[in-house]
Amino acid sequence: MKKIVIIFSVIIILILIILQITAFVSKRNQVDGSPEVLAAIREAGLTPIGECQENIDSIAGDLDWALINAVCEMGGYELGDYFGKKMLISSCPIEEAYVEEITTNERHPLKAWVLSDSEIICVYTATDWDKDKNPLLPGVYPINEQFIKK
Repeated sequence: MKKIVIIFSVIIILILIILQITAFVSKRNQVDGSPEVLAAIREAGLTPIGECQENIDSIAGDLDWALINAVCEMGGYELGDYFGKKMLISSCPIEEAYVEEITTNERHPLKAWVLSDSEIICVYTATDWDKDKNPLLPGVYPINEQFIKK
């Protein structure tokens, strides 16, 4: 009788472990963000993963604006008259990474950034890095950058 109870207990524990692993994997693969933002990222040829962050803000600094405007234009977008205007700024982790093929072949994680108002204004990528580990890593790229790889 003790053997049956022990076997039954082990089976229950294994089932619980399998259920926890399944729930963890399911949650990890879940993509959370507004449907329009996720669609814009996918249309740009990128694969969103994880949870998106959203904020209503403006790009008012001259240097920030110049950099983002240039990157958006390189990716085929036009920011137009959005300088200093409030817009929805979303960032989502993506599956793709920036790969340093020329030097180290090192992969740097990326986030897709989406600027939108009543429509999508621009999608671009930026490295998602640890500032303390590598403070000089360059980081803003158009969606069609050749070193962005799956």
